[in-house]
Amino acid sequence: MAWLLRHRGPAQRRAAEHLIGLLLVDRGRDLVGTLRRIALPPSDWMAARYDAAGASRLRQYAAHYRRLGQVVSQATPGLRPRRH
Repeated sequence: MAWLLRHRGPAQRRAAEHLIGLLLVDRGRDLVGTLRRIALPPSDWMAARYDAAGASRLRQYAAHYRRLGQVVSQATPGLRPRRH
């Protein structure tokens, strides 16, 4: 994480902010659980978070995966080498 902070400009650091939680994981075992909860959050959380998608669990997960796609596309510029 320190390397990202030193070698990225402010815009790139903001774009990579979603990675910080993953970088703060202490053990590989914790990373697997974190990624599992990101990919398959509990249905009650999905219902609360994606209320606008309706009552269909399938639509809630579709909305969740669209949001994950947006987060990844926003974080990707933060991982590219900084232009000098």
